[in-house]
Amino acid sequence: MVTRHYNQPTNEWLDIFQRFRWETIRMFGLTLADNRYEAVHALSITRYHALYVPTFEELQRALRIAEISYIVESCAFERNGGGVLAEHNHVEFSNNVWIWQLYGSRFERNVGGGFDIELPKVSREPPESPFRTLYTRLHGGVVVA
Repeated sequence: MVTRHYNQPTNEWLDIFQRFRWETIRMFGLTLADNRYEAVHALSITRYHALYVPTFEELQRALRIAEISYIVESCAFERNGGGVLAEHNHVEFSNNVWIWQLYGSRFERNVGGGFDIELPKVSREPPESPFRTLYTRLHGGVVVA
């Protein structure tokens, strides 16, 4: 399954992308197995790249931020090229806030890993934000990273 979430309302050729303020993708009770590549590939796509760099004015312009939630409950990811991969093409230009919620899901025998997400750094100015936290539950215990 591949999803594409756009960071800006247009690309460099001014094609228009429909963006929504809130997007929720729910997966319940699925078995995603024996895929050549990732079972779930969530792309965050920007119009900026090495040949199309934003101007200072473009970087200062406020764009609408989207909140994208993935809720994965009681799913099995088995024998895939990878489990879940979330990529931000040029994370520094991302206008998406990502929320991942996994409940009772299994990741087994995936070649390229199980759950691979990028946690973007929001600001380069001190102080560092203490709100970038990942909670996982293992056998009843809670690990905070």
